[in-house]
Order: sequence, then structure tokens, then C-alpha cells
Amino acid sequence: MAISSIQFKLLRKEKDPKFDIDNLEHYNLLLQVGFSDIQVCITDSRKNKIMLLEDYIMPGVISHEERVDILECLFDDHHLLLAGFWNRIKVMVKNRKFSLVPSALFQHENVQDYINLNTQVDQASENFFYRGNESMGLTNTFAVNKEVTRFLTQQTYPHKEVQFYHQSSSFIEGFQKYFAGMSGNVVAIYLDRFRLHVAYFRDGIFKFYNQYPVKTFDDYYRYIGFVVDEFSVDPHQDQFYIWGYLHRSSKHFNTLKSKYPTLITGERPADLSMSYVFDEIADHQYFDLLSFNHLS
Repeated sequence: MAISSIQFKLLRKEKDPKFDIDNLEHYNLLLQVGFSDIQVCITDSRKNKIMLLEDYIMPGVISHEERVDILECLFDDHHLLLAGFWNRIKVMVKNRKFSLVPSALFQHENVQDYINLNTQVDQASENFFYRGNESMGLTNTFAVNKEVTRFLTQQTYPHKEVQFYHQSSSFIEGFQKYFAGMSGNVVAIYLDRFRLHVAYFRDGIFKFYNQYPVKTFDDYYRYIGFVVDEFSVDPHQDQFYIWGYLHRSSKHFNTLKSKYPTLITGERPADLSMSYVFDEIADHQYFDLLSFNHLS
């Protein structure tokens, strides 16, 4: 299928003025891949410093085959992505095909069965992965489309190890660090593109995470309300934090704040440094991508 570069669109690009292509061997390449978008982040492994961030959308994608065709065009058009000598290459997938399993109960031969508890997966078209978090006692099992894994591992980076992760791990571990030592009930909200992520913590301890498809603004109320009711959160007294694709002055933010008066926008992960050029990005945006750097 012939795909023109017009089928992907760059929404944002910020680059550290000290970015040096001769230092790629010290840089980590982080890719966050959704069905119709992709984010690129490059970090300096020596300094835990963000060197580049790019955000692309692929509007109109209707199949995995078309998505890979457009990704191929994007990579071919990019001056850095086809380089093969990165320090690490990490890919975070954005989908609903995941399941969190207590590590004490986890058995690697049952990965597909765990994911099937949440959503149907197909061994013929998907590869299955898992990543553990010892400190939280959880193992995240997830599926990735085989065409996407083939494009990244065999076609693009055949001589490097490509490590796969799930977006939910980035949220859970990033929020866990953010809320460490905080007392009481805390609800964390992330507004993604056409998807809502909600996590719940009690006294700084992770208790719940899920993601929901959204079509109307009322869907945000409904799904956040599920969590509020399930864990007996007080919408007027307990703390709510929000990150993602919204502005503090937007109607959506103000409407949510009228429902949850303690709602405030969250900030970036504290253990990353970045230069002044990234001040153009609001502190509450790209939390999942910025938290990704520290997933082991």
C-alpha cells in the first residue's frame, strides 16, 4: 500500500539545544505507540535528561497493516529513528490488552490466559509480554500486534534488543513515586486521546488502575464516578490530580473541578531534568512518556 507522509502529522517537537548526534550511544530511544498516534522521546542516560520530545498523530488509521505502513513512512522520513546505535531502545504500547497479576501467583506460561481475563486476544496476530515490579508485587501482562513488533524488531532494529512495555506500567509506577508518603485517598486522572486513565491510591499505596474508552464528556464523569463509589472517595474532601491533554483554563477542566473541588493539575516526574525549551510543554502533559524513562 502506498502511504504518503501527509498521513502522519507532527503536533509537537521540542529539542534540547545541546542535543548531539555523536552521543547517540549514550541516549535512550523511547517510543510510545498507540493505534493512531506515536510519541518519541530521547533521554541522555548519563544525566537522566530529556533531549528531544515529539508527538505525532496518524488520523484515519483503520487497520494494523495501515498503521505499520504509516509508521514505516514516518521512520523513513525521520533523521534519527533509523539509527541503530542507541544505548537502549524501549517501546511502550498503548492499548487495552493488558492484565495486572499478583507476582506471587504469576506463571509465565499463562500470560495469554491472564490477558484474556480482561479482553480477548489472538495468538495468531499478537505477541505476549510481561514485566514485573518487585516493589509493588505486580506483574503486567500485555499483548502487542505482531506486525508492529516485526516492524520494530526485525525490520527497523534487527541488531539491537527492543524492550516492550505497557503504558499502564508507566502510569502505575510513575504515580506510585509521585504519591509516595501522601496520606489519605488520592485519585489520579489522565486524559489521553479518546481514552481515560484512572488510578486510586490510599496512603501512598497503589490500589487500583484501569483505562476506559471515552466518546463524550459525560463518559469522564461516569468512569471517574465508578472509582469514587467503589472506594468510598469523598469528591469534596479527598484529593484529585489530573494530567494529560487539557488546559487548566479549558471548559473541561473547569467542569471537572466543579464536580471535584480539590482537583489540581499534576506535575512532571521529579527525577528528570530538562532544559528551558521544554517549558513550552505544560507540566501536566506527557506524564506517561516522561515516567517511561525509569521503567527497568
